[in-house]
Amino acid sequence: GSRRMYVQDRLVANRDDLLPLLCSERTLVYICGLNGMELGILRRLVELLPARWLGRYVDIDPEALARPEAWDRKTLGRKVRPTRRMFIETY
Repeated sequence: GSRRMYVQDRLVANRDDLLPLLCSERTLVYICGLNGMELGILRRLVELLPARWLGRYVDIDPEALARPEAWDRKTLGRKVRPTRRMFIETY
């Protein structure tokens, strides 16, 4: 029995490998999977990425940026929106 590891956990576990990729001018992010998973991934990106790089992928209302732990599904789309460099396809 190994413990489950979600995408947002992988972002932390593989931070040293992923940060250079996420900070690249050429990177696009594609999130695909079950509804709700994008919330955890976006929260983790807020923690990991410097603001100048985060803004390449996500447009976040300053009020929402101050409290990512308070985000819910309603927040996404209203105050947290992907840019043209991030694609979210959940079902």
